[in-house]
This record gives sequence, C-alpha cells and structure tokens, in this order.
Amino acid sequence: MSLPPIARLMVATALFATVSAGCSREADGDSSAVRGIVVRDSAGIEIVEIPESAIADLPRWTIGSIPQLQIGVVNGEEVYQFSEAAFTHEQSDGSIVVMNWATRSIRFFDADGLFVRESGRAGEGPGEYRGPYGVVMLPMDSVLVWDTELRRITVLAPDGSTARMSTMDVMARGFFVGAFNDGSVAYRWNRIATSSDEESRAILVRIGVEGSVLDTLRVTTMPGKQIARFDRMDYWAAPLFSPRSVEAVSGDAVVSSPAGSMDVYRLSTQGELLQIIRVGLKRTPIDADWLEQWKDSAAFTAPAPTASEVEMRKVYDRQGAADSFPSLRAIRLGTDSRIWLRRYAATSGLDPEWLVLESDGTPLAWVTYPVGFTVYEFGTNHLLGVGKDSMDIQYVQRYELMEAGG
Repeated sequence: MSLPPIARLMVATALFATVSAGCSREADGDSSAVRGIVVRDSAGIEIVEIPESAIADLPRWTIGSIPQLQIGVVNGEEVYQFSEAAFTHEQSDGSIVVMNWATRSIRFFDADGLFVRESGRAGEGPGEYRGPYGVVMLPMDSVLVWDTELRRITVLAPDGSTARMSTMDVMARGFFVGAFNDGSVAYRWNRIATSSDEESRAILVRIGVEGSVLDTLRVTTMPGKQIARFDRMDYWAAPLFSPRSVEAVSGDAVVSSPAGSMDVYRLSTQGELLQIIRVGLKRTPIDADWLEQWKDSAAFTAPAPTASEVEMRKVYDRQGAADSFPSLRAIRLGTDSRIWLRRYAATSGLDPEWLVLESDGTPLAWVTYPVGFTVYEFGTNHLLGVGKDSMDIQYVQRYELMEAGG
C-alpha cells in the first residue's frame, strides 16, 4: 500500500531518529571526509549529517563595498523613484524586474538600469493588483505575480503583457511561499486551534495553474496556548520566541525546516521526502534577566507608561516564553539551487548572517551583508535586492558576492 506524502515523511523521520535501517558512509570527496560530514541512508532517504565543527571553520563571505548596479534617484523621473519597492529579480539577459508596491506596478529595466516599461496598477481588473505580495521569475522570462488580497495568480509575458490569470480555490487566508517552473505555487496557511484539545497547524500546499489544490506538501504543528488579553477575552498565542517552520520554493525544489531545529528537508513537488540535512548548530538558551528587560522595552514605548502598555506587559507574562531562541529566521533557495539558512538573531539591527549549503547539503560559507539591504535574489556571484540611503531613499541594487580574500 502506498503511503501519502506526509505519512512517508513521518515514517522516514522516525527511521532516521533510530538509525535502524540502512548503512553509513562518509560523504564523497576528501574535503567532506576531513570535515566529518557523514551521509547515511535510511529507508531510501539520504541523510546528511554536518557536525558543528564543519560549520565553525567555514569561510566568511560578504558583498562588495559599492553595488555593481544601482537603480534609483532622489529627484528625477518618477519611474526611477521607488516607494515600497520589493521582489526584484533578474531576467536571463540581465534585465531587472521590480515590484513598486506603492503604485502596484511592475517596472522593467534593461541590464544597464535604464527604464524600459511599466506594467500594472492598483485595482481588481486584468493586469491590476490590490495586494501583490509575491513576484517570481518563471522559465522563458515570464513573471508570476501573487496577489494576496485578490487570491489571484497573474502571469506576465516578458514584455509585461498579461498572459493568464487564475483565482486560487482556497478560502483560508495565508502566505505565498513561492512558485514552481510549471506555474503552480506553494501556499501556506495556519489553522489555529480553538480549544485545548486541538493543535494549531501550519499547512503547506501546492496550487495548480487553474487555482485548485494539487498536493499537501507539509503539515507541521505550531506552538500555542490560551491566554487572556487585557483581562477581557481569551485568545490563542504562541509563547514568546517560539520557533516556527520555514519553507522555500524555487524551480522544482522545495526545502523546509521544522520548528525548533536546523534540519532541512528536501521535498519533491508532490511532497515526497528526498533528503534530510542535519546541521549541527545549537540553539541559544534565553536568559531570564534578558527576557524581563525585553518585555519592558517591547511594552513601554511612551515616556510615561500608558494603561494599554501596562496591560500589554501583563500579557507578555501570561504568554510565557520558549526556553531557547529559534534556530532559523528564514530559508531561501538561490538561483543555482544552493540553500541559504538565515540564523536567528534576538537583537535587532545586526547584519543578517546566512549559512550557505550546496544543493546536496555540503556546507559552503557564511555570508553577511549590511542590515539595511533586503535581498530578494540569491545568485551564485551576486545578491540582488533593495537598499536605502541615509535619507531613507530606496534603490534597487545588485552587489557582487565576495569570497573570503577576494
């Protein structure tokens, strides 16, 4: 009897925990063997074990001091002025696609950063958007736009014209994760428990080009408990700093990291488990004194505490907190299928720190870049995203990815 994808995932995970099936061998290549990386097979699932020592000694990469390409002006033509710019990607010829969220439009620039055309506007008709919270490049330079408010998929031809539209046949409001090469999309919604007898769950599904659900890719349990807010009502909330599962989709690849771990699951587009990568990083315990200071700083923002702030501080106490900080803040897939894992940082304002793995799980490097730069495309030799200057003016920027000593 064939098990469904989620059942296969649970069975394979259990088998790995006991290492009761399969054999063990060192990863191919002398460098991996020296670094202690081990590859195991459990019921046909490849498992890569990366010890902490193999990660600690990795080279550290950063980005160039000035961008290779910068698009944007303080004063000048409106098409070069960005407001809430996001989801910038590169086409096959080096052209740049940018979602300017404030105008609900997609702007196209050539490889030198010169404006070419603009597509879309605010609205609900064809080629119009209300909540464009996802833009993904498809094969042949087509552009997929996900509209959360309209629950609609719009695919644009390379010239910006509308090629097709479809409305998602799912009523639950959730989160766009990414799109596959065939135009289907990965979507996650949270099913919040309404009683102590239930568990809150995060459900990741694949939705076809016509808008119907094709596969359930992952189902994970979410932490949470019932607490009173402002002493007037009950609601479900997770303890402070509770870990969350994170996912990424690109091309025909799916990667997911369960809440509270540094394990990475590689899945097929139907949710079949292909590989488990166990990354040997430890979670950092939460210090009790630090937590109390954090609650005060988060609740009391006015010069004199307001009544609502005092009540919010009480809610934090009733909410409780996890024993340690989450392992990961985000996971991404590069244009070359490399896996990018953003390490969780409890203190705001720190430069993002990413662990980069090859597609087979081999650790490659740590990468950092300035906190004010938001990356939307992780390339082999570049990072493309949106940065701001000292006056908060936005620019689309592409930086060279600099290897250690480069």
